[in-house]
Amino acid sequence: MTFAHLSLLAGLAVVTLPIMLHLFGQRQPQAVDFPALRFVRQTAVEQSTSWQLRHVLLLLFRILLLGLLALALAQPRVHNALFGSVLGSVGTAVLGGMLLLAAAVAYATHRPRSVWFTCLCSGLVLWGIAGAWGVQSYRNGPKIPATNTTAPVAVAIVLDNSPSLGYVFENQARWDRAKEMATWILGQLPSDSHVGILSGSPVRSLGLTPAAAESLVERASLRGRTVDLASRLRLAVELVSQDELERKEVYVITDLDRQAWEGTAAELADYLRTKSDEVLVQIVDVGGPAEANWRLGDVSLSAQGVPVGGNVSMQVAISRPPRPAAGNTVTVELLQEAFDPRLPIVRNGELETAPRNVVDRQVIDMTDRDVAEVELTAHDLPSGTHHFIIRHDQPDPLAIDNERFATIEAYEQRPVLIVADDDAIGRMMQLIVDPRVDRGIDDGEGTTAHVHYWQLASSQLENYGVVCLYDPPDLEAAVASKIRAHIAQGRGLLVILGEQARQSVGTDGGGLHDLLPGRLAEIVNMVPAAFLDAVTTRHPLYHVFGDTVADIPWGQFPVLRCWRFDPMAGDAQVLMQISGQNMPLIVEHAIDHGRVITIGSLFPQADTGKERLWNGLWATDDPWVGFGLLLGAMRTLAIGEEQVLNWPTGAIVTLRNDTRRFPSRWQLYLPDGQTRRVDTTEGSMNLGSFDNPGIYRMRGLRGEPVARGFSVNTPSRDTMLQRLETDELAELLGEGTFRLARTHRELESSIGTARYGVELYPLVMLFVMALFVIEQAMSNRFYQIRFRRYAGE
Repeated sequence: MTFAHLSLLAGLAVVTLPIMLHLFGQRQPQAVDFPALRFVRQTAVEQSTSWQLRHVLLLLFRILLLGLLALALAQPRVHNALFGSVLGSVGTAVLGGMLLLAAAVAYATHRPRSVWFTCLCSGLVLWGIAGAWGVQSYRNGPKIPATNTTAPVAVAIVLDNSPSLGYVFENQARWDRAKEMATWILGQLPSDSHVGILSGSPVRSLGLTPAAAESLVERASLRGRTVDLASRLRLAVELVSQDELERKEVYVITDLDRQAWEGTAAELADYLRTKSDEVLVQIVDVGGPAEANWRLGDVSLSAQGVPVGGNVSMQVAISRPPRPAAGNTVTVELLQEAFDPRLPIVRNGELETAPRNVVDRQVIDMTDRDVAEVELTAHDLPSGTHHFIIRHDQPDPLAIDNERFATIEAYEQRPVLIVADDDAIGRMMQLIVDPRVDRGIDDGEGTTAHVHYWQLASSQLENYGVVCLYDPPDLEAAVASKIRAHIAQGRGLLVILGEQARQSVGTDGGGLHDLLPGRLAEIVNMVPAAFLDAVTTRHPLYHVFGDTVADIPWGQFPVLRCWRFDPMAGDAQVLMQISGQNMPLIVEHAIDHGRVITIGSLFPQADTGKERLWNGLWATDDPWVGFGLLLGAMRTLAIGEEQVLNWPTGAIVTLRNDTRRFPSRWQLYLPDGQTRRVDTTEGSMNLGSFDNPGIYRMRGLRGEPVARGFSVNTPSRDTMLQRLETDELAELLGEGTFRLARTHRELESSIGTARYGVELYPLVMLFVMALFVIEQAMSNRFYQIRFRRYAGE
């Protein structure tokens, strides 16, 4: 317990006044001639035990009244954590005092001994409990609250700069309000306080003054991803605990968005409980209603790389708020940035980029639904890296989820090696890959080549990006290992199984088995014939069909025979299966950095009547579906290992950079116009992590300008705007380990209570008033009786 005005405790000396008046203020009796009986009655009354008790009680109440009044004027305070103990111990002492008073009255009025003795013992026991309770609380309780309001404070301010703080309400962003609240807190601190600001940058000690901290708060900015407030809070408590200053405070300024507290470990609540007596943890809520946010979800791309001339589709969910302010109709657009390797550049401090054009648009009526899936498509992409923006036209208070960004790379198709013993099939496969072969055009790039299986061992595979094995026999182990090593470097392999694969059945492994997505079991003859079932039509395999893929009558193409794998590799992805059979027909799997597509039913295959047909994909007047599947597989594999060009905020971005194709040094342009130089190390570029969403463009020089880039997006879960309720926060951090405030007034009151303790002045004055009333009542009764006695009543 401390006192705001310790000197006023000297007023306790006034309690001696009623004692002196009691001892020296009694009048000496005078001899007066009255009848003897009257003197006997008066003496009997004044000398009785009851009369003496009234004297003592009245004296006691007057002493307590003056003592409590002096105590109240000194303004006592206790630590807020001890306030409950103070109330409990004082209440117990008061109850004990009432029992002792009852014992005295019972004794004076000659009540049975059992009555006054029971009251006496109970009162003494309660007084003992109250005393022990008070001593125990003082010894084991928190430190005495500060009395010096100018003493320095060790303060750590945790700024929540998650995306949800960008929400604007009543023309003020939550982030602006958070910074304003932080500045106000710093303005209340003594100038020699030790301060740390936790807003994302590493902090190892409280090395700032309040003035320097204000400057840091002003420069702080929002991030494009939700921060881990639990980790920041623990670090803040650790920092202030290590500081030598006596007063230690942590402020967490947040909008209480649920995502920022996800994953809070139970150990945090236990840790805060151990520090609650030493460190004040103050949660400052700057959140509010969030009912007007239209939100674009995460973008799902059909591919991040496509062959030149290919298409890419993008799926995104649009979510409407419960009560939209501008109607239920929303327009979602796909904008494509023109490809210009000379851009971007920074001109007059501003980032100048290529113009953008709308390439797809959808208008959606959201009247009867809260979420709608939108698919947008970009067609005929030329060679190079292409940047896209998906946006909606509904104005709302949170801008960060109104746009999504995407980057797609269109690759020149790499040369293909066709391996087939049938020359006609080999020529046909070459035509599928490059129709110019039929016109005798040779551009010197060697886009396709055809060899027989006996020539495969001596073929220079490094000259080809894709190898196609048509109706392969069981391969020699050395040839299979050579192909596997080639594919593992990021190349592609297409395997079209036929009759010759029977040579691999029953072998112990190696050879052709090393290239397949599983062990060959048997050829299944479909009786009756089964049909095709496209499983994942958004896979690049189907891109050659464009928007018509959903209209293809797959059920019109029978499958008569198909290889069955048992078992199938765990990483294998089924791209097409046989309807009703649950049997894979086209399967994709990876070999290190390369990819393999395996087709379990042979095509192309001419219907000569001499051989059993495997399927009806080629036995038709217009085999356009079979042609499209083969072309799609070739183009997909020609890309090689897909480059990751679209990243979430906070992820470490790495890009492969083959210096045989690209410059070794690049200039990276950030969305805000800042630039940085990037060098290639061992064929890749480690660009670090980025917290702001947007398109990150790269420009280099290899004889002529070369452009690349990537996109960064805020995960949609970070802008769901779901508030954490107070009881949920108490469950995460522990009941009683923190204080919550929303306004300056609430914060000021909360800080004052926690920093300087709870004022006992109102409680003490309540006892003063009670004693004053009791003293007045007893005085009136006492003097009334005395007057009546002397009056001879």
